[in-house]
Amino acid sequence: MAYVKVNKRKILFFTDYCKKNDRSYCDPKTRKMSNLIVDFKYEKHCSPDPFQSFSAKLNIAIHCIARYCINADGIVLVAAPSSSIERDKNSPLKKAVKICAKKLGFEDGSNILQRKMSIESSASCENRERNSIEQLKETTECTSKLKKNKAYILIDDVTTTGNSMRAYSSILKENGANNVVCFAFGSTMLKGESFEQVGYTIDDYFRDNPIKVYKRSLGIYKYRRFPKGIEIYHRIPLLDFEEQALIKMGWKKRNADCYYIAKRNSNYKKCEAYALKHFDKG
Repeated sequence: MAYVKVNKRKILFFTDYCKKNDRSYCDPKTRKMSNLIVDFKYEKHCSPDPFQSFSAKLNIAIHCIARYCINADGIVLVAAPSSSIERDKNSPLKKAVKICAKKLGFEDGSNILQRKMSIESSASCENRERNSIEQLKETTECTSKLKKNKAYILIDDVTTTGNSMRAYSSILKENGANNVVCFAFGSTMLKGESFEQVGYTIDDYFRDNPIKVYKRSLGIYKYRRFPKGIEIYHRIPLLDFEEQALIKMGWKKRNADCYYIAKRNSNYKKCEAYALKHFDKG
């Protein structure tokens, strides 16, 4: 299952998004996810809680992306700023990014980008002038000196033209970032479009945009030997299908973060080779 997709502007995203006036041609799933994004953005109180639902799905998406960044010397989650200064100080997106960073064990960079001058929101703006890259850069500031060895995952709720992502990505790179991955929860879908038409996957994206590192990280995934076998452990919670794949291979679950296999197991050699290839020595 593709948890993260790539749109025509080569931006990673989780779900198609339809504007309120264009939802007549959307399938039920897209309409439901579009409503979730709107409820999340405007902090509507309903059941199920939009913030909790959005955060849970965001964790899954960022986890998927992070697997492609494990060679970086740390992963930083960066939230795109809101259109107004007041809203930007405590936006739902920044709250969700903080929670996601804490849950997955990444660095919280939710306040790295801040709005220094309010601009008109896309919802109230009839034309797209406010989305110009130059204007977005002029009204946004980076509050930290960034490190080139780290991977910065730039997160926004919705992308339409891609200008915001390009502007914020440019700001991060101008302040020292070498690896910036752009991710939007929703990608605006025009009538008749769908992500399947792109034919470009997350594997293709990271093949064309590899994470550049100058120093091998300590590793999110590690292995260590013990007298009776070998064990692997990880800082990122595994998805269900990943756990099932390990168990099918022969690994036994020791706890939430650790799997092991004994030397007497008939699959030991295969699992040992897998650990040596994909995990750092712990």
